[in-house]
Amino acid sequence: MIPPLVKIGFVSKSFGAEGLMNLVVEEIYQPILTKLSFIFIDIDHCKIPFKVKKIKVGHNILLRLEDVDQPEKTSLFKTKSIFIEKEWLKEISLSKDEIKLSNCTGFKVFDVEGDLKGVITAINESSGNVFANVLFNGNDLLIPLHQDLVSDFNITEQSLILDYPFE
Repeated sequence: MIPPLVKIGFVSKSFGAEGLMNLVVEEIYQPILTKLSFIFIDIDHCKIPFKVKKIKVGHNILLRLEDVDQPEKTSLFKTKSIFIEKEWLKEISLSKDEIKLSNCTGFKVFDVEGDLKGVITAINESSGNVFANVLFNGNDLLIPLHQDLVSDFNITEQSLILDYPFE
């Protein structure tokens, strides 16, 4: 049985002749990448586990999977979403002031009373301002995201509590 998973990024391209793949991973997940033994890749809407042979985090994030050792094979993974087990989120420790709000796609949004207001479907950054598209009851709300509005967040549950007048 597949454990609960969290999307952390995607495969951008094949890299080199050794079967490496270049990953685009949201910044908050990068510190735990070198600890992973398995990574899940979305192939035809199925999250398939792959054993990590090597992962290097630097200017580029390079991944090599066990038994995937040729550019012809790695090119098949281009643009595929990558996931990790949700359990790994416990390894990430961030304070409220450290969270980068532009990395919160997929987070649940609650008001200060604890009522679910929706899920962030996209982050828009324009002219120095950050806005979140929040899907709630079939409506797409555009709300500002700012550190001063964040009352609390939970990286493990992928949720934000915003002090914002939703009504």
